[in-house]
Amino acid sequence: MDPILVLYRCAANAFSIVQAVELMEDKGKEEMDFQEVMRIRFNFFVDTLINYHHDHNKNLSKDEITEKTLSGIADLSKIVLRDIKKPYFREDTAFCKSIVKYKNE
Repeated sequence: MDPILVLYRCAANAFSIVQAVELMEDKGKEEMDFQEVMRIRFNFFVDTLINYHHDHNKNLSKDEITEKTLSGIADLSKIVLRDIKKPYFREDTAFCKSIVKYKNE
């Protein structure tokens, strides 16, 4: 699979989880902590994609690249969100977690 598509899929996956937790009622500390972890993960994938596209599209401004990247993630997250209860969604989430590099590690 195309590595850039994987990054988009992982960003959409994280975004979908953040949205799902956001809609939960009576969120506890565990859910809030999980939501923050997923936001960090989402930001990692977004930043990676923006940097990649900026390196490969010098004719576009960083704002244009950011807008296109976020639009692509939002479109893909609509598809991913439909699959959030499927077993492979958890596998995707675990895979995406395995490729995230946190700044404090």
